[in-house]
Amino acid sequence: MSLINEMLKDLEMRQGREQRTHHIPLFEKHVPTIEHSSLLKFLSVIPLLFVFGLIYFYLVHSVPHKKMHDAAIIPQQKNFSNAAPISDQQTAWLEPVAITGITLQVKDNMTELAFLLKHAALYHITSNESQHEFSITLERAKLESELPPVKYLTTAISHMAVKQVGKDLQFKLVLQPGAAVKYANLEDADKNPQLTIAIAYAQKTPDIETSLENNAVKTQALQSLLSGQYHAALAALDSGQLQLAIERLTSLIKIAPEFQKARVSLAAILLNQGEQIKANMVINAGLQLNPSFTPLIELKARIMTDQGKIGEALALLQSASPAMNDDPDYHAFMAALYDRLNHHQLAMGIYQQLLKIDPHNGNWWFGLGVVLEKLGRPKNALSAYTKAQAEGNLSPNSSTVLQTRLEALGDANNA
Repeated sequence: MSLINEMLKDLEMRQGREQRTHHIPLFEKHVPTIEHSSLLKFLSVIPLLFVFGLIYFYLVHSVPHKKMHDAAIIPQQKNFSNAAPISDQQTAWLEPVAITGITLQVKDNMTELAFLLKHAALYHITSNESQHEFSITLERAKLESELPPVKYLTTAISHMAVKQVGKDLQFKLVLQPGAAVKYANLEDADKNPQLTIAIAYAQKTPDIETSLENNAVKTQALQSLLSGQYHAALAALDSGQLQLAIERLTSLIKIAPEFQKARVSLAAILLNQGEQIKANMVINAGLQLNPSFTPLIELKARIMTDQGKIGEALALLQSASPAMNDDPDYHAFMAALYDRLNHHQLAMGIYQQLLKIDPHNGNWWFGLGVVLEKLGRPKNALSAYTKAQAEGNLSPNSSTVLQTRLEALGDANNA
């Protein structure tokens, strides 16, 4: 109780002092001003702000940093421990590669040299422009086909050779003057890869408008005369007068050497008569006037094929191949030669493209069936043979072979 009494007395004394000092002016020095009071409040808040700042810094920088660190490190360790093995497709580049075929084609002023590969491979090209030479090196490669002959007609390549350099295979090419490599491209790296080298070469062709032996420009009257003689020769051929047709066509190309239709007809008649030497002379004379005239090229290739020069015949056809839509039979001949050279994959590709142009050609279905069977695809071959039989228009020999294969594959399929 004494403590309470003392507290009450002390309170009364404080109230008494406040009452006694109520009249003291505000400007006395011992009374704090408004500015001093605000400053004191501000100073009292600073420690609290400092404490809150430390807490914020800790929450923002310390805790999230730990989370980000965990998110960055843990998945990396997981991915590393479960890394997927290198695929066969990736390791194929490091394995030895087989070159299954080499093709050579001329399209307009561009010569395309293509290397058919079992799988994608590393390669590099070096050139010596002063010597018109360049080389193509395929790493860890082996050649399973022959080099294409390059000595015929309009190719940009005048010479081609190959040699083994360690584990690599190096192809050396000598180009025609004025020829230049435009690009190299590895196509379809995942399936049926093919390395294509394109070489530009613009060969001058003779102007056949003034190619008569006397250099006289043909008049309308002369053109009518030549056309009349040509149709007279064809009429003699249709009536069975082969010798008369040969004489008229021979006379015609002497008067107008550039009359290529007459030359083709004469060469074809001579070949049918077994006169290969004479036919070859007629063809070669025409190719000297126009090296890219495809009907004569095809006739010359047929002579080479009869002589067993399959590779040279194919190279000759490749040297001036027309667009497939313009002359599909020309490409069908090429497909047949690819097949005979055991380049069945190439032959199959050509037949498939031809059948997109004309799906009702029995001969092309038959050719496709032959190469599919050789590629070990009997069901596809049977389907192609069946379509060939349905379309018809086959030669007697092809019809006989077709019937045999249909029976053999049908029996195997039913077994």
